[in-house]
Amino acid sequence: MAHLGQIDRRFPGQVVFTRYVTENADWKKLKLRIENGQVAEMFQETNNILDSMNVTIQPRTEIKLLSEKYKEFERKKYANIEYQRKKGYILISKIRKPTDNLNSERPQKLQILAEDFTEKGNNEKITVLSKKDVPVKLFNSYDDLKKSIVWGLDNKIRNNDYVIEKIKAYLDKDDLSEIDLNGIDDSHIDELGVYFGEILIGILAFKKQLSDTCTPSDMFGINLKSFSIPTDPAFKLVDSSLMFDTTTVSVSSKYDKGAAASFMSNVLPYGMKYYSGYQDCFFKKMCRIASNMGYTSEQVGASRFKFSKNITFEVGLRSVLKIKKSNVKNTNHSIYESIRKVAMNQELSVKENKELDEVIEAIEDYFIKRKTFDGREQVIQTIRNNYPFTITSFFNYSVASLLNNDRTSRKYVHEIIGGKNFYQANLNKSKWRKGIIDIKMVSPKSATLKILGSMSGATDFTAKQGLVNYELK
Repeated sequence: MAHLGQIDRRFPGQVVFTRYVTENADWKKLKLRIENGQVAEMFQETNNILDSMNVTIQPRTEIKLLSEKYKEFERKKYANIEYQRKKGYILISKIRKPTDNLNSERPQKLQILAEDFTEKGNNEKITVLSKKDVPVKLFNSYDDLKKSIVWGLDNKIRNNDYVIEKIKAYLDKDDLSEIDLNGIDDSHIDELGVYFGEILIGILAFKKQLSDTCTPSDMFGINLKSFSIPTDPAFKLVDSSLMFDTTTVSVSSKYDKGAAASFMSNVLPYGMKYYSGYQDCFFKKMCRIASNMGYTSEQVGASRFKFSKNITFEVGLRSVLKIKKSNVKNTNHSIYESIRKVAMNQELSVKENKELDEVIEAIEDYFIKRKTFDGREQVIQTIRNNYPFTITSFFNYSVASLLNNDRTSRKYVHEIIGGKNFYQANLNKSKWRKGIIDIKMVSPKSATLKILGSMSGATDFTAKQGLVNYELK
């Protein structure tokens, strides 16, 4: 359930009613309904005692709050409300959190992207990370950027006026180190952290508030001449570029755990261009396999998940499990398709069954021989207990492990990431959820590199949360 009586994860000493309603200056604008599957009984107060009004409110029915504070009766928390011109109290645990989609426990996504906020920027071509003629959306002033953001809010966010008002109010403030997100669902706050977070650095730079929000901040200049967002989908290493009077800073913006970036779209494409000159290592094998599959660095760099998945499977089959094509051809990526068919309760052919068995037996042999694998014993057990759905997870973990433990591979990967003069801006998730803007600036040249295979759940064969990723700390 998603009701207002839940304990607040951010502040365990209080219920979420406090954050969504009591501390929300716009609480009167909230649209509140009775929780899914719940019936609320109304009570009236007489001498600090509640008596039933013999009125019940059905699930999903809209109600009106009369006070931003709840009241306790016999250790239970009640909200003062109005329903059909009757005024009384109902349990706050009967009131659904202010979300948009009544048919699910999570609200519909805002469905925004960073480019929605920058669509009205000037179309220019500039040099970014030594690459010339990179197409960008460019802004020369805060007012220009603000107008574009407001246009994106009004035209791209659907059916969520409350979120729109909060962002507009933030843009009108003098102190931009804090943002009022009270009353916004956590999932929407996180979505804003990911996409609005990409342009946040430009907002702060134009208003000269980077030193108040970023640690460290000495890499920035003082007077921002322009802020730009690359629009080429193949240009993935940075999200924005800030041109000051005396310096230019390129930034890759990440939100909390999102600080793990895609290895397949950010690193592999660069390796595919130069791997022929590499010493023998696991990363070189990955690049060769991707190239031999007929993919170009531009295709892989465009962040096409399908390409990344296909490459990960082929690398896992050939370079991790050492399975020959004579045993498992994986024609048209048949291994993944077989897993998908099992998930959909579709019957496999004799050949498909045989190939899946071959892969699973090879994974079992891999575990028995205790080869390089970063997953803990519990992860290994989960993988072994949930074949074939965990084959994807095995490939993610094992590829990441082999990259992490191959010194030569790490050298080339670090050269690709650290050889670019950019900074990673990590927006602190826990503070952002509290309305505090705290950005940690990390230089790849001095950061610790960690390659990850654990972004998606072990049993999620689709790997919706990511395949092989990397993190800079």
